[in-house]
Amino acid sequence: MRLLATIPTGARVTTPRARVLWVTFWLTSGVVSEVAAQSYAITDLGTLGGSGSKATAINEVGQIVGTSALNGDWVSHAFLYQAGQMIDLGPLGGLNSEAHDINDLGQVVGLSGTFPSGSGAFLYSDGVMTDLGISGHPYAINNTGEVAGSCGARRTTPSSTPTDKW
Repeated sequence: MRLLATIPTGARVTTPRARVLWVTFWLTSGVVSEVAAQSYAITDLGTLGGSGSKATAINEVGQIVGTSALNGDWVSHAFLYQAGQMIDLGPLGGLNSEAHDINDLGQVVGLSGTFPSGSGAFLYSDGVMTDLGISGHPYAINNTGEVAGSCGARRTTPSSTPTDKW
């Protein structure tokens, strides 16, 4: 079994199928358990140029999503890590974005800055980030594409159309 995590800050995972462990706890806790008896290899996922990143979810295929600082550490973007590469998913028009979950089909949900309306939920699928038209926080996506999260009001921006899929 391999432990996939960001270094040095570790990764906190909130999805039940995730296999990423919080590295800082793992390396410093000294807790002995059944899991601790297994052999692990730690993989540094890297960053998008900044000083840190954090993984938030992993799917059964081994794709990982999270958030990474860019060069200068003033801006952070959602990332998709697959085949040894960290891919910058970018934002929806604002500066920052963060990925919260990924399903086994590689669909990613998260939160992104938008212009001019603030922030909103996104779905990233097949290389395209789509504004879901919702002011809310998507926390999970299942393998049928259903998204769970907290939801604010529907919104419409010049670059998006509200969706009923939320």
